[in-house]
Amino acid sequence: MQNCGTAELLESTVKKYYDSIDEKSRELDGYFAEEDWDNYCTKVHALKSTSRLIGAMEVSKMAAELEELSDKKLADEVRARHAPLMEKYRAFREKFEVLVQSEEENASDKAEISESDLNEKLSKLSACADSFDIDGLDRIMAELSVFAMPPSFAEKFTKIRTDKNMKDLPVIFLTAKNDKESIMSVVHLKPEDYILKTRSPEEIKQSVMDFFNKRIIVVD
Repeated sequence: MQNCGTAELLESTVKKYYDSIDEKSRELDGYFAEEDWDNYCTKVHALKSTSRLIGAMEVSKMAAELEELSDKKLADEVRARHAPLMEKYRAFREKFEVLVQSEEENASDKAEISESDLNEKLSKLSACADSFDIDGLDRIMAELSVFAMPPSFAEKFTKIRTDKNMKDLPVIFLTAKNDKESIMSVVHLKPEDYILKTRSPEEIKQSVMDFFNKRIIVVD
């Protein structure tokens, strides 16, 4: 609970971690089999971060080691450590199964925004982005933050992530929200990183450029 802040956030994060084990395992095994070390490095980095959030420190440590090795293209060492990591990672399905199946998702207190209102605000967001109106972007995002997104919106995001031409492109969230609740709320979307606008411009630029080198999409 130390890394999530509250018991409620920990339960939600564990559920999302549990739900993604099969998909993330297939991705890691696929990149490993193809010896695609760049994408393998990106995915194992994400596993390191999410495992740390739920307190799976052994898996997080193993993932961190493989991140460094795959980044350096040390293929033999990656091959020696991949299987033990996957065994530890997949074991969490059984460990969490009873917990996850016995809990229901907490209902959101937010009212769901209508499709028409959402489309209107998305159009305004697009216009602000085209004109580099940062204040306008922040204002509209604040307006959207009081609503729950309709299921169709999450479905569109999922389609982007699973499209054969785009599913391997990681996503970064660039945001001013640094509270744990906001961070946890996007875990189920499986972003590769969550960059805070409170960091210096130089730090943000460096973080984004590092990911651009691995074909990253940036979502504000």
